[in-house]
Amino acid sequence: MDQALQFVKRNFESKELTDTLLRLTFSIDAERSQVVFFEVNNDFAVFSSPFAEAEDVTPKQALTAAGEYLAGIQLVGDFYYVKHMAPLANLDESEIEDGFDLVANIADRLEQELVGSDVV
Repeated sequence: MDQALQFVKRNFESKELTDTLLRLTFSIDAERSQVVFFEVNNDFAVFSSPFAEAEDVTPKQALTAAGEYLAGIQLVGDFYYVKHMAPLANLDESEIEDGFDLVANIADRLEQELVGSDVV
């Protein structure tokens, strides 16, 4: 668990929100960026990125739009998130980088499609 967090802290600019939760921002292109949260628990690394506020998108719209992608979505508080989980047991550095890339890019596409602007 600690190895994954230490790798992220060493290799990415991040803000520590708790002992097991980091906030990162990734540039998608010159004009767009995407917030990604990285959390570790006993068994999994969890990557999540917000793409819409619940008041702006219906559950049907979110589920339909996300159906094209290989990641889950979840409603947490007032925001919909793209979510990806990877087992910590065999997690390597490339899987961490791929997890960030996956959720950031899918969330950005959903954000553009459903909302039209950055959410967070």
